[in-house]
Amino acid sequence: METDKVQMSTEQWNAIAKGYARLREPLTLPYGLDTLAAIRIAPGERLLDVACGTGAVALAAARQGTEVLAVDWSPGMVDFLSARAFEERVENLTARVMDGQNLELPTSHFDAACSVFGIMFFPDYRAGLSELLRVLKPGGRVGLAVWGTPSRMEHLAIWERAVHTIQTQAPNFPRPNAWVQLDSQEKLHQEMQRAGFRDVSVTPVVHEWEVPSPQWFIENADSSQSISEHFGLDCPDQLLQVIQRQLRQKYGDRPFTLTAHAHIGIATK
Repeated sequence: METDKVQMSTEQWNAIAKGYARLREPLTLPYGLDTLAAIRIAPGERLLDVACGTGAVALAAARQGTEVLAVDWSPGMVDFLSARAFEERVENLTARVMDGQNLELPTSHFDAACSVFGIMFFPDYRAGLSELLRVLKPGGRVGLAVWGTPSRMEHLAIWERAVHTIQTQAPNFPRPNAWVQLDSQEKLHQEMQRAGFRDVSVTPVVHEWEVPSPQWFIENADSSQSISEHFGLDCPDQLLQVIQRQLRQKYGDRPFTLTAHAHIGIATK
């Protein structure tokens, strides 16, 4: 499927900002904390979080005493994070609207940088990598978290399986080109080296997502309308019915866990 058909717009990211923290952070934050631990952030250091989303990773870093600048191209995400930081009285975190492919920031300024499931959605991920390298101080550390293939992410495999039940000739889960180019240990390593990073190390990471029930997943986990459209279908209600049947056959009405495979790339400038 063409990249422009699956690339989310700024307006789409704005629209999901309010619910993202509640629905997605339980899934994504463990990988973000792994990334922070791997780049060894320290109190007083400057950290740049690119494509910060609703800010769980940025807040975790700020709570450790790091001076954090969190940027995202979605004003909705930035506003949400700014409100969270204000409510929690986190004064060492600043959130700004900014394009990670063209950072309006000085060269050689940050001690560390991260992007947790961010650059993999950029139209030009190589520009994003180049900008991360540029703004780091010599010897600065970078950490990137990137999802693996959808087949190794059980919450996406649920949707893909349901789509193929309805339309056997439907494509596999559609993804932006950046995700496709960064979805393995080897690919991520190669692209980080190509960008000019040194001492590149990429580690596979797996965490479990605790889902309260099949009904909760159906009501909250994703948008059946957008998923249906991404696969080239026009049957969101039918898609939900299939998922409901398949999940209840497997789990009944009880809680269940879903695993997701990702890769965390660490390097220095």
